[in-house]
Amino acid sequence: MDKVPGVRTGRTGAITAPRATNRELDAGNPDSRVPPLSDTGSMPVFKYPFSLANKRVYRGGWSREVTARELPIAKELAGVNMRLEAGGIRELHWHKAAEWSIMLYGAARITAIDAQGRSFVRDVFAGDLWYFPTGIPHSIQGLGPDGTEFLLVFDDGNFSEYETVLLSDVMAHTRRQRSCPRTSVSAKWLWRAFRRKSSSSSRLPSRGRLLWTARGRPARSVHRTTIFRFGLASRRPRKR
Repeated sequence: MDKVPGVRTGRTGAITAPRATNRELDAGNPDSRVPPLSDTGSMPVFKYPFSLANKRVYRGGWSREVTARELPIAKELAGVNMRLEAGGIRELHWHKAAEWSIMLYGAARITAIDAQGRSFVRDVFAGDLWYFPTGIPHSIQGLGPDGTEFLLVFDDGNFSEYETVLLSDVMAHTRRQRSCPRTSVSAKWLWRAFRRKSSSSSRLPSRGRLLWTARGRPARSVHRTTIFRFGLASRRPRKR
């Protein structure tokens, strides 16, 4: 018998629970288990744990998301928790929603291309932030010794990490065409840019790949442009 004393509901001083419950979940939500007197039960749910979200597992890492589908009140924000092992890559991709991130663990390398076609490559560590505006192509790679984990926040509650535009998906659907639809980029240019000859198109993936593992450690880029990263962990707190 589980008895909770000191209950202030205005109707009883204790709650009993003869059947077994999820004690860990109850412990993390004490106001749901034993509502205070001010809780009439008419408010919507304001939180949803990543632990209950579906986790997609790949070679090189995993991801899980909480959007307006899981948390209906989140109409303007969606969140993604992602883990990349050392060498694991979130492929170059882009999307309509802007992306803000904070590094939770480890080290990663972020790569972005601005509207003028200039590249940005920088290593980020636990506590660092990055921000990619709408439509900016970018990729993320976990670095040694143990990869990384980070939280992504998007400015659209209906955003899904699994509905982004992937570079490999674009190449897979344009490899037999003379040019990419609605662009002036030719298939031969894509192959040349990625050091692939047109005769080796069979090496390209037949569909997009969200996460995968790369061989070795990529070299740093010497070209830097718009700053997409901020080293929050290196800043000293200000006392007021």
